[in-house]
Amino acid sequence: MKKLIVFDLDGTLINSLKDLRTAVNGALSGAGLPCRSEDEVRRFVGDGVDMLIRRAIGERQDMFAECKAAFKRLYDAGMKKATRPYDGVPEMLGSLRAAGLKIAVLSNKYDSAAKEICACYFGDKVDNVVGQKDGVKVKPDPTALIALLKEEDVRADEALYCGDGEADVRCAAAAGVDMIAATWGFRSRSALEKAGAKTFAGSPAEVTDLAAKF
Repeated sequence: MKKLIVFDLDGTLINSLKDLRTAVNGALSGAGLPCRSEDEVRRFVGDGVDMLIRRAIGERQDMFAECKAAFKRLYDAGMKKATRPYDGVPEMLGSLRAAGLKIAVLSNKYDSAAKEICACYFGDKVDNVVGQKDGVKVKPDPTALIALLKEEDVRADEALYCGDGEADVRCAAAAGVDMIAATWGFRSRSALEKAGAKTFAGSPAEVTDLAAKF
């Protein structure tokens, strides 16, 4: 039986795409750059705020610092306007805790935003929230996940990871942690398969069922 399950945040626990797009396009329009569609923003997210902005500004990398600062200002003000947990997520977290699992979140979203969103939507259903911090590489680098396991005093083989992105699949593999790929999020099942995912859940309820089998 596993002791800890670590979740990705965006695209796994929450659907944040509309608020991310609003902040991205607010930053772009403020800099005189063309706005991005929802599908484009969906493709751009997953690798941290720096890569999100670099992808969004395209050839105008000279506008990076200005657009990143504007994005963070806009996102801080509007990150909870349209963002909501996916259907079944609160129930899944409750069931996993009732089964004796500790629950953590490891996100490439910057740390203050990850903590604020989790506090708002999940409260005491989550034991630990770790977002992206300066000087620590984002997923798929396993450094933050390994540090989280150490902080929770859990071995890699005692942990389970659940995420919806290629970075999640590769991060879990690099850390030696069993992984469930969430197919309801921002990436397709085929993209997750190409990244190396072996176990899939089509709904939060399936994660609860699968977690009991590891």
